[in-house]
Amino acid sequence: MAEFQWAKRGVTALLALVCTAASKSSDAHLPLSFNARGLPVAEFELNGAGPYAMIVDTAAAMSAIDQTTAQTLNAPHVGPIELIGLVSAEATNRVQLDSIMGGPFSVSTSVAVLLDEDAIEDPEIVGLAGWDILRSHSENKRYIDLDFARGHIRTFDRKLGGDIPRGVQWTRLHQMPQDYKLVAVPVKLQGVKGIAILDTGINFAVVNSSYVDALKSRGRGDYFEVKDVNAEEARAQLLYAKRLTSGALKVENVRALVLDPPAFEKLGLADQPAMLLGANVLQKLRVVVDTDRERVLFDMPTIER
Repeated sequence: MAEFQWAKRGVTALLALVCTAASKSSDAHLPLSFNARGLPVAEFELNGAGPYAMIVDTAAAMSAIDQTTAQTLNAPHVGPIELIGLVSAEATNRVQLDSIMGGPFSVSTSVAVLLDEDAIEDPEIVGLAGWDILRSHSENKRYIDLDFARGHIRTFDRKLGGDIPRGVQWTRLHQMPQDYKLVAVPVKLQGVKGIAILDTGINFAVVNSSYVDALKSRGRGDYFEVKDVNAEEARAQLLYAKRLTSGALKVENVRALVLDPPAFEKLGLADQPAMLLGANVLQKLRVVVDTDRERVLFDMPTIER
């Protein structure tokens, strides 16, 4: 059985009530780079120290840091939280950070503590930056612009000169539970309808058993071993699909692991076709989230080298 090499160890969808204090914003860009595993990385100041490198994880409702960083920052424990990975759900602690700052984002919030010190498998990375950070923009900033193709994140309002392409096709977001403000969109995988959560904490796709049943098990492949954020392991089979679409997004030759993450049950998606769409697809795109109208656009910008 092959070892699965596409993902960071510790892929997670941290599903937790996001509790944030008042935040401030600027027009600055937050620069992005990609690590050796193809995951987006940005730098943040934590409690005035740093900068610290964190993976930008769009499937994390709550951000997370490792135990060493929590101890270095003397971050006080403020209560328990459930840490949900691809395979398991385990209880961990939340710690309070007085400030998380990077580019236009600034927030005071509690974050989860990663149980496995080696979960991320990159000594330069201290944690995961989730939607509690990415949504911490000022009230007049309607759009969150995740420009993976050109390597930055920013927030803006169209009236202030946002360069939204004319005639773009917006995709309505799938309605998520109130506490889990993730980006989920309707998709068709090989013509079969489902729901996809954008997950830049992984660099591959995941489909659940319900999707496999709807696809009638077409295109099954080899098995791989995966390990999640809680160091729990599972054996997953590879599935091949010719085409995935969502609005203007069109992806050919999709490879996905067949898993039933606990997160899908929390989100009410366990009994319907659902998937995670990773950074291997999104890193070539610009993804703009309209927080007012709850919609998203996928754009492939022209990049000057």
